[in-house]
Amino acid sequence: MARPGKAALIGLIALCFRFVPLCAAAASGGADLNPDGMLDFGGGSAGVPVLGFLKLPVSARSIGMGATSLTTDEEASMIQGNPALLATATDYFYSVSHAEILGEFRHENMAFTWPTQSYGNFGGSAKILAATAFEDARDIDEAPSNPTAYDIALGLSYARALWEGLAYAGGRIDLIRSNLDGAVANGYAANAGLVFMLVSELRLGLAVNNLSHGITYDASSGAPTEPLPLSLAVELGKPLLDTRWSGQLGFVQGNEGISHFYAGAEWRLVKYLLVRAGYEGSSQARELGNLGGLAAGVGVKYDRVTLDYGFKTLGPLGSYHAFTLNYSRKSAFRNRDDILLEKAQAKYQQGSYKPALRLAKAAVAANPYNFKAQALAAKLQLELDRMNDMAVTLAYTANTDGSLASEWRDGRPMGGLSRRKTKLIQLKGALGKSLILDAGNLTNPAAGLEKSKYVYGAYAQMPYDAVNAGASDLIQGPPNWDPRLPWMSSQKPWRGDRTIRMTQKSLKIRRGGEVLVLGAIDPASLPRPAPKPGKEGSPAAELTAGETVAQAVERQAGPPRKGRIVVLLMHGSLTQAHAVALAAPNLDVIILSGEGQALGSPMKSGKTLICSPGRGGTHVGELTLLLNQDGTVRSFHHLLNPLDTGIPEDEELKRFLEPVTVDPNKIAFDDYDEDYRSQIIAYISSGDPGRAGAVRGALRMRDLRTGKDYRIQTPGLRCSSPILGYGKNKIAFEGEDGSGSREIFTFEPGLERIDTLTRLGGRAGELRWILRNNALLALYERGGQSELYRIDPWSREARDLSLKRFGSIIGFDVVKDGARLALHAEDGNKSTLWVTNLEFESPIALVSGESLVGSPRWSPMGDRLAFLVAAAPDTGSAAGAPAPVDPKERVEPAEVDDQAEPGELRVFDFATKQILKATRQSRVRSFSWSVDGKRIYYSAGVNLADINVYNPESASLDKVTLPSPSPRSETRPKPKVLDGRDGLLFEAAGSDSAETGWRKILWMDLKTRKDSVLIDSSDYNFLR
Repeated sequence: MARPGKAALIGLIALCFRFVPLCAAAASGGADLNPDGMLDFGGGSAGVPVLGFLKLPVSARSIGMGATSLTTDEEASMIQGNPALLATATDYFYSVSHAEILGEFRHENMAFTWPTQSYGNFGGSAKILAATAFEDARDIDEAPSNPTAYDIALGLSYARALWEGLAYAGGRIDLIRSNLDGAVANGYAANAGLVFMLVSELRLGLAVNNLSHGITYDASSGAPTEPLPLSLAVELGKPLLDTRWSGQLGFVQGNEGISHFYAGAEWRLVKYLLVRAGYEGSSQARELGNLGGLAAGVGVKYDRVTLDYGFKTLGPLGSYHAFTLNYSRKSAFRNRDDILLEKAQAKYQQGSYKPALRLAKAAVAANPYNFKAQALAAKLQLELDRMNDMAVTLAYTANTDGSLASEWRDGRPMGGLSRRKTKLIQLKGALGKSLILDAGNLTNPAAGLEKSKYVYGAYAQMPYDAVNAGASDLIQGPPNWDPRLPWMSSQKPWRGDRTIRMTQKSLKIRRGGEVLVLGAIDPASLPRPAPKPGKEGSPAAELTAGETVAQAVERQAGPPRKGRIVVLLMHGSLTQAHAVALAAPNLDVIILSGEGQALGSPMKSGKTLICSPGRGGTHVGELTLLLNQDGTVRSFHHLLNPLDTGIPEDEELKRFLEPVTVDPNKIAFDDYDEDYRSQIIAYISSGDPGRAGAVRGALRMRDLRTGKDYRIQTPGLRCSSPILGYGKNKIAFEGEDGSGSREIFTFEPGLERIDTLTRLGGRAGELRWILRNNALLALYERGGQSELYRIDPWSREARDLSLKRFGSIIGFDVVKDGARLALHAEDGNKSTLWVTNLEFESPIALVSGESLVGSPRWSPMGDRLAFLVAAAPDTGSAAGAPAPVDPKERVEPAEVDDQAEPGELRVFDFATKQILKATRQSRVRSFSWSVDGKRIYYSAGVNLADINVYNPESASLDKVTLPSPSPRSETRPKPKVLDGRDGLLFEAAGSDSAETGWRKILWMDLKTRKDSVLIDSSDYNFLR
C-alpha cells in the first residue's frame, strides 16, 4: 500500500497530465490569447503568457547545457527544473546563482535541499528577475520617469521515491509576486515531475511547470487574468555521477504555442575541471539567427565547493551570462551505487527483503563493480529463497582440536568457542530451514580429560543438531563423551554404544523432501600405530575391523530417492573424501574434519560437494543448497565466516571457560599478580659437575610445589633470560649458538616445540611479553646500536619500533595497562629517559642529561617510574679509598650479570611531577616494585650486594636480607607469593673458595626474614 505522501504525489501528477488542456484554457483569459496553444505546435495563433522569467534557466550549469535539466542536475538547483530529482539528493546542498540577460536584467536564484531518512526530501528556492535602471524614460505624458520592475517566486519542494531505484516523484509550489512600476500582482504556480531510472544509468524525466489559474494586475480596475507560461517537458539524460561525462536531450511544449528542443553534455576534463556545451532551438526561433541558442560553460569543483560559469547566445539580442556557487555539507557527491547500497542495507536491517533486493540490484546496475552490492543482492536472494522454503542451509564446524579461546593469527585474534556460540545462535535465528553440524575432532588428547570436559561443556551450550566423532574424540573414548551432545555415527561397531544416541539426523523440507545427515570416520585416518584388531574394549580396533564409510553410507541411505539430500559428516583427509564420493555417488555433501586445509569454496567430486573449515575452530562454514520445485539441488551458496573481532564473544560461555582460557584481546602483561602465583619458575642450569646430566646454560622449569624439574631440550644452544608466559604455556628465552649470535626463541611445553623468532645475526637483550603473552617486546643489538622490536611468535614478524629515533636503547618497560612505554636511550654521551605510547606518538623526555643505568621500571599502577642514575665516583671510606675485599668473598665477574652496572635509585612521581632521590652511595644493581606498589626492593653494595627496601611515601630505607654465614652477592629481587605468603625471589652468588663459585635462587619469607634455597647451581637468570 502506498504511503499518504506517495498517494498525494501520484494524484497530483495524474491531475496535472490529465487536465493540462483544461487548465490552460482556464488560464487564458485574454482576447488575444489562444487557449489551445498547448496543442498548437506551429504557434500560429497562440498568445504570450506573462512572467516569462519562470521559464528561464536557473543555474550556470543549465545555461551551459542549453536548458534547465530534468534528469542530470546534481546540485541544489535540481528542484527548479524537475522537483522529482530532489528525491535522489543525499546531502544538504546550497546554491546561489547570478545571471545577466541582454545587459538589462539581473536574474538571481537561490536553492537548498534538506534530505531526511524517513520522511522524504524537502527543498526551498527563491528566484528574482529585476530590471536595471531605465535611462531617459518618460511616462505617457512625456514627463521624465524612473520606472521599476521586478518578479519574485518563493518555492517549497518535496519529493520521495515511489519505487526505490526505479521511480521518483516530486512537487513544488511557488508563491509569486510581480511589480511593474507599481502595478502589483500576486499568485501561485504548481509544478510536478517524475524521474524513471532506465538501463545503463539512463533516466527519463517528465515535468509539468507553472500550473495556475493565472494572475491579475490591478484587480480593482477590472483587468483580465493573465496566464502563466504553462509547459510540459520530457527529457532523456545520463547524469555525471562517478563517470567522466553526462548528457541530456529534451523537448518542451508551452502554452504560447512554441515547441522547444535542446541538447547538452558535460565532460570531466581533469579531476577538478568540467566543460559543458549545449544548444536550444525552437519552432519559431528564426529571428535569432543561425548562432542563436548555442551555449557553453565551465565548472570547477574542489572539495565542498563548486563554481560554474555559463554562456548562451541570443543572436542579435545579445547574450546570457551566469555564475553559480554551489556548496555541499559533505565533501563530495556520493556515487549513486553507494547511495542505493546504503538504502538497501537499511531496508535489509528493517527486514524488508524484497525492496532491499530491488535496491541492491539497482546499485549493481549503476556500478557492476560494486562487489558489496553484488554480495548483498546474493544474500537477499538467498534469504528470500529460505523464506519460501526453497533453500536449506548447513552451518558447519570441525577440527576444534581442543582450542577453547581465540588464537592470534596474522595480527588479530581468531576463533574461540565464545565467538562460535554467538555466530551459531545468529545463524540459527536467521537461516530458516537449517542444520548446525560438527564433523568431529572436538578435543586434543594431549590436553587431558579435564580440558576436554570444558570443550564438551561449551559444545553443550551451542545449538548443534548433530556432532560426529573424530579421531581425537575416539582416543578419549566414548565413555568420556558428554551425553548431552547429539553424537552420531552410522558405522556398525558403535551401534551398541549408549553414548551414540543417533545414527542419522533428518530434516523435512518442501514437497516431502528431506535432508539426511550421517556420520562416519575413515579407518585410514586413525592414529598410527593402529590398535590391534580384535582388542576388546578398543573402539579404534572395532572401527578398523568394521565396515567402510562408503558401505555405511549405502546401508543407511539406501538407494537414491527423489527429493532426498544426503550429507555425510566425516573424519578423514581430502584424498579420502574424494575416494568416498566416488564409492558413494549418491552423496550430495561431505563435511570434513581431520583436514587442516580450509576450503573457501567447496571442492566437487562428481555431484558431491566437499567442505572443510580448517583447523583450530577459527571459521564457521555456511553452505546453502538452493532447491528446485521437486526438492533437488539447483545450485549452492557458500561462505566461510572467520570468527574474528567482528563477532562478539558470548559472555556466559566466556565466564564458563575462564578457568582454562586466556583472552588474547585484553592488554595485560606478564607480571607480579599473575606470573608469581603459579608456583612455577623457569631458570638456567649452571651445569654442576656433580649433577647427573647437568649441562651449562640448559633451560629448565621447576614446579615449586613438588620440587620436580622439567628439562627443555635446546640442542646446540646456551640459553639465558627465560621469561614465562601467562599460564606457563610458553617460555621465551635467548639462545646463543656457536656463531656468537644471540637470538630469541619460544618453547611451548604442551607441544614440545621450539620456535626460532629472530634470525637477525645480532645480540638479543631484555624481553617482555605483551598482549596477554601473544607478542614480545625485545631489545636487539646490531652494528653497535640496540633497537626495540615487536616480535609476533605466530607470524615470526620482527618489527623495529624505535627506528634509530632515540639512539641506542639500553632498557625499557611498559605500564601494565599498556598505555605507556618508558625507554632509556643513549645518543652519543647523553642519556635520556623517554615516556611514550606503544605507537611511539609524542614522546616526552622525562630525564635528560644525567647518566642513566639499566632499565626503568613502572609501578604496578603506572603512577610512578623508578630508574637508576650512574653512581658518583666513590672517594673511599673515611679517606675515600675502596674498602679491601677478602679474595674468598669476591664474586667472579663471569658469574655476575654483565648489565648490572651500579647506580643510585630515583623515582619520578607523575602526580607531583617530582623526582624522589631514594638512595645515595648505595650502588644499586637491580630493583623491582612490590605487588602493591608501595615499596621498592633493591640490591645494594659495592662488592657484596645485599637487598634493601625503599618506601616512597615515607622516603625511608631499610634492610631486608640478614647477614649470611657464607658471604654472597644478592641480586635480582622479585616479589613472589609462595604458599600464601609474601616473599622475595632473588639470586645469590658466592664462593666456597678462591677457585669454586656458586649461584643459587633463594626465596625469603618477608614476615620471618628467613630464606630458603629453591634452585641450587643455577646460571645466568633474570628471574622474570
